[in-house]
Amino acid sequence: MKRLNITPLKAVRAILAFLRPVHFLPQLLRVGVAAYVLAFGLVSCVSSSTVGYNHSAPESGTYAVGDIVFADGDIIHYSSGLSLTDAQKKKAYAVIFYVGDDSVLGDRVLGVGLHNSRGDDVQTYKWAVKDTVGYNTKFASIQCTRYLEMPDVPYYKYESMYPISYSSLTFSDVMPLYLTGDFDGSDNWAEICKVDADAEDNAATNYPAFNYVNTYAENQGLEGICAEGWYMPSGAELLCIYKNLKTVNAAIAACGGTEITEGYWSSSQVDEDGNDNDYYAAWGLLMKDYFNRHQKDHFRQIYEAVCCIREFYGSGRKIKK
Repeated sequence: MKRLNITPLKAVRAILAFLRPVHFLPQLLRVGVAAYVLAFGLVSCVSSSTVGYNHSAPESGTYAVGDIVFADGDIIHYSSGLSLTDAQKKKAYAVIFYVGDDSVLGDRVLGVGLHNSRGDDVQTYKWAVKDTVGYNTKFASIQCTRYLEMPDVPYYKYESMYPISYSSLTFSDVMPLYLTGDFDGSDNWAEICKVDADAEDNAATNYPAFNYVNTYAENQGLEGICAEGWYMPSGAELLCIYKNLKTVNAAIAACGGTEITEGYWSSSQVDEDGNDNDYYAAWGLLMKDYFNRHQKDHFRQIYEAVCCIREFYGSGRKIKK
């Protein structure tokens, strides 16, 4: 559904030209008819290009959590009982999980892909293979630290409604998590490539989880702007998906996608005080239970699922270029 490149002035001139042969219509009446037709046409045009599929867009004209994004730029706001046609499902490719606010995630709009590795024949991947640069290196620029008490540096806060595993302790009450450091995962793969010059060429072998993200668009048949900008979420971005998981999964299911369940990798490396082995570990999130680092000999070499996210504009209905 595309906007017509017709200005109101052009429309009025065209309508008046059409009515000119009708000599029995007084000039004032012809102008009135033109105005009426123009108003009706503009309402119809705006409705079809910004709303689409006969569903109402948010009144503010901005994104909302649960919005379904389509390849032609249209958006449907998810509501319970939403039913899409097969044609609509083929055009859908992302669900919004974060709309910019005052948090450290910034004034952005983030969406998650409708498909993740849980829906594939190969469902889980290693963050990095043991004894490779990716496994043995401390990538300081993508480190994320978790606290149970409010730190004195910028943080992303999430209050978990589920048990939290922290070292050898487990808390059953509602507990806050404070994450500091790496908030935006969009450049984490680039940061890894700065340190490991062979990362790009050897991603499939040495960085299987990142390779899944790098090849996501191609494997899903996404083209043009829909294929751009996909990345593995940071720890904070992954928690943000978890925070809105019920709505996000419902919207994904409505599109016929793969719901987000069980454990997923983030692109953030662990950095916690007092642990010399943190450079071997990356953050992962078990979507139904707790946010926790992978401990002992598992670290980056264990298998977890992978989901892909990307950034969209925060207002209007235009996909971010």
